This record gives sequence, structure tokens and C-alpha cells, in this order.
Amino acid sequence: FHGLGDQRDVEQVLQRNGIEDLRLRRFLLTNLAGARDDTDEHKLSWKVNIQSIRDSVDQLQSFPEFKTGTIYNKPALFAFGSKSPLNTAKNEEGIRSLFPKATVVEVAEAGHWLQDDQPKRTCAVVNSFLLEQGQQQHNS
Repeated sequence: FHGLGDQRDVEQVLQRNGIEDLRLRRFLLTNLAGARDDTDEHKLSWKVNIQSIRDSVDQLQSFPEFKTGTIYNKPALFAFGSKSPLNTAKNEEGIRSLFPKATVVEVAEAGHWLQDDQPKRTCAVVNSFLLEQGQQQHNS
């Protein structure tokens, strides 16, 4: 980040380097740290190990393979945005094969960043799921 003064400078570099989605750039910038060095010069750095992420990106983007019969047999919530290109409904069969007690919920008018696109609807989905789980535990 030599020569970059603040987050706005880094945000512009990210945009020039092909990260067009403003929300993604803002998310990435939450991992930016600033501190003064021994010469009292302001230095920017990543809080996360960028090289490790870069080296592992294929593994991070893939879905792990599981032994046949592997399941998580407890309640699990899968919420997805109706406008998301990674639409969870398309993957529901695979989800249910690993998570037979899954609750799969579509959040209307939300994309991939559903908590950002529709925060109230997303909170309502999560709260409803948690309340239902609490009631089931209380009744058992």
C-alpha cells in the first residue's frame, strides 16, 4: 500500500483492478488496518493473511466431499436471496442430503448479500428460526 493514504485510495485501486461491486469493495475494506510505523508514517495493511487466501481460493470456493452417510442431524437454517446467482433453492436436494432437518428460506428482493439488501427481512427469518428452535427445546 505504499503511496496510498487511506481507505478511499485503496477502494479506488480495488475498483481499477476489476472489483466493480461497491458492496464487495466495502466488505474487503473492513479487513484494512492502519497504524503509524517507527517513522510516524501512516501505513496500511490487511488484517487477514491475503497470501494464504490467494493460495487457497480454489479450495475456499469449492464444496468439500463427505463420506457417504455423513449428515448433520440437527436444525440448520439456510437463507438465500431470491435474486442471488447462488440460489440455495437450486441446491436444496444436496443440502437436505447432508442436513435432513434443514430449514431453507428465500428472502424476497435480496441478492447474495441478503443481510445488506434486506436487513429487516433477514433478521425476521433468523429470529423466527431461533424462536422456533427455542420453543421446540422448551416443549421437549
